[in-house]
Amino acid sequence: MTDMKHRELTAERWFTFTLAEQLGNVGSEVSRTLKWRSRNPEIAERAMARALELIDLTLQRYFDAFAVAARRATA
Repeated sequence: MTDMKHRELTAERWFTFTLAEQLGNVGSEVSRTLKWRSRNPEIAERAMARALELIDLTLQRYFDAFAVAARRATA
């Protein structure tokens, strides 16, 4: 992610949140996207970009752990 929308949010800080907190933040961005979709598409697009960024960070956390476990199981 070279163009982070959440500049103050580091992966380390994001990973301190519980999964429920992470998904709540994603949901807020998706809600913001839907709210602004017809009013101001530019704002909606930025909110969706932030939501996707947060989804990516969330999946990274769990996918990385899964990948390590899978490697160990096949080794």
